[in-house]
Amino acid sequence: MESWRIRTCDDGVPGPLVAQFGSEDPILAGSGDGGLLRWDVSTGAVKWSADDGGFGHDLIAVRVEDGRTLLAMATEDGIQRFDARTGRLEPDPDEDIEERSWTSTFWSVASGTLPDGTVFIAGAGHGGTVNRWTARNGEPMGPELRGHGCIVFCVAVIELPDGRSVIISGDEAGTILRWDPVTGKTIGKPFRCHEHGIVAIEPFHLPTGQLLIASMDGEGVIHRWDAVSGELFAPPFETGHWYDMEVLSTADGRVSLITAGGEDERIRGWDALTGRLLWEIEGDALAASVLPDGRSIRCRPKPTCSGSQMTLPGSLRCNSQAV
Repeated sequence: MESWRIRTCDDGVPGPLVAQFGSEDPILAGSGDGGLLRWDVSTGAVKWSADDGGFGHDLIAVRVEDGRTLLAMATEDGIQRFDARTGRLEPDPDEDIEERSWTSTFWSVASGTLPDGTVFIAGAGHGGTVNRWTARNGEPMGPELRGHGCIVFCVAVIELPDGRSVIISGDEAGTILRWDPVTGKTIGKPFRCHEHGIVAIEPFHLPTGQLLIASMDGEGVIHRWDAVSGELFAPPFETGHWYDMEVLSTADGRVSLITAGGEDERIRGWDALTGRLLWEIEGDALAASVLPDGRSIRCRPKPTCSGSQMTLPGSLRCNSQAV
């Protein structure tokens, strides 16, 4: 599965998610003030609208053990899970809503798999914690992970060469921590090179197979780290953006870092290895996915909305073309 997620813009314009699992239809979904929507990738028609979703900050697609695909969204009302086929809001297992860890504000969400095959969700909390739940039924996986001491803005999950999953989280103080999702303990030393809060973390593989972590702070500076050793891979570079970064890997081995969120309302693609600017287009958010047949899909919302309702199919452009 290849998935790139874009956070919701501050003005209510929905950021898109593009993902695909095997031969299933590609998923194109977006969150806004009115909840969550899914569109048909080929026609742009709305497949379903889930009005019971909160305002989304981050959105991912997750394949769970029983074969279903869920959409997990980080919102101001917690982490919400939706059936990707029907748009039905999945119930959480807790009966007392006042005591649910789901109900806190979460800024970012990621997923991974434990050694026993359990698919889990990790959330970056406003209260300074990283939380873990089973993706299928939302059961908490142990206590909240504490160690940041301030707001955690972003979270990612990587799979190491030995098959173990590691949770990566970044906070408003510019610190990145690594966690064992099974024990909840930190791994290695913190990463501390950013002078501003971390707003995005994305793992990616180089053509050589080396696993790196790219982190971007609130001033648009990107650092790249070796995911195993924690050592800096290359000097940082500036992007001019301050709230989102995504990774696009194409079939020929090229890896790009896509950034968005600057005052100039431009989206830019950077060579992940050298930091060289490759291309730029107009827009506030972008999602891209390489399909099994080698085609790529790029989707970007136009910066238009009406009140709390987002403009529907016409607000998205879906192009089957190389990035």
